[in-house]
Amino acid sequence: MTLINAKWQHRKQFDWDGVQYDVLTCEISNGVFQAAWVCLDCCEEGALAPSGKTVDEVLRLSRIGARVHHLLIHGCNVEVN
Repeated sequence: MTLINAKWQHRKQFDWDGVQYDVLTCEISNGVFQAAWVCLDCCEEGALAPSGKTVDEVLRLSRIGARVHHLLIHGCNVEVN
């Protein structure tokens, strides 16, 4: 599957310890969604791009990848809600 022509939509912004993250989603095929996160503090983009059947599912999964990044790069501990 190619994401070159995918139409990414900004879905959510959240903040952990003063570090902001944007989460974007796109529909990669009929009824399959993918999410990506971007750390606005260091401009890191999520290496894990989870796929799922709903936007809510991929949003929830993307927070896990962002949390790992936050712990490893920014040295902060956060709860995933």
